[in-house]
Amino acid sequence: MRILAVLALAALPALAALTPQDGPAKPIPTVEEPSTEVRFPIELQIDKQTRHQLAGMGVRVKKKFLMKFKVYALGFYIDESTALEGLRKAAGDLTVKKLQDSDEFRKALLTDGFGRSIRLVMVRDVDADTMAEAFEDSLWPRMEAAVEATKEATPAESAAELAAAKASLATFRGFFEKEAEEDQVMDFTWTEGGRLQAVVDGKRFPQVKNLHLCQALFDVYLGDDPISDQAKANIYTALHTKLHPPTTR
Repeated sequence: MRILAVLALAALPALAALTPQDGPAKPIPTVEEPSTEVRFPIELQIDKQTRHQLAGMGVRVKKKFLMKFKVYALGFYIDESTALEGLRKAAGDLTVKKLQDSDEFRKALLTDGFGRSIRLVMVRDVDADTMAEAFEDSLWPRMEAAVEATKEATPAESAAELAAAKASLATFRGFFEKEAEEDQVMDFTWTEGGRLQAVVDGKRFPQVKNLHLCQALFDVYLGDDPISDQAKANIYTALHTKLHPPTTR
């Protein structure tokens, strides 16, 4: 299964060449996440002018009562037109393993300079409160730590930042209005300016503007303490392939 995942990820740059350029009428090719058999399109249409390209897949596994349950498959997307130059500079000649341990590359992945998306596809039913609380438990410590790390901020500014972060997290929690059923699709897109756009089960929510929320959400999957080590490894492997495509002779 591990070999299949790596092969699927390595194929992403080649599949990108198949992307239709003439409009949404043509079907967009998909890639299968092997452990869940969920298929992800190689591109997401963000708006009329913008598409984000698939840059890795994985699965969220929850442990309970000594058992493991697959909760959702995930696909990570980037706007290659604005992301690749900065990511390639941060990656340098690092191997995949060193890339995963690189603070510089992680910071580049979480900078506000390009668009990126996470697509979640449920593979089991989870009630709304459980989903919301799970994300809140993962996001708030990251957001709080980011505010506290802003050394140049005055106490009043830090308090205002914390209040804004809490408000944005409360809005995020509201995205989970009802039970997340199997096959439900959730897209979270971070656009420049620290704006988060959520589309849950086809419903588009108003944007939330808070950089700490955006960074925390993507840090959950890409940071030092990811929600899934395997998903992070898969994503970094795919990114490494995109940044160092094999040469043809």
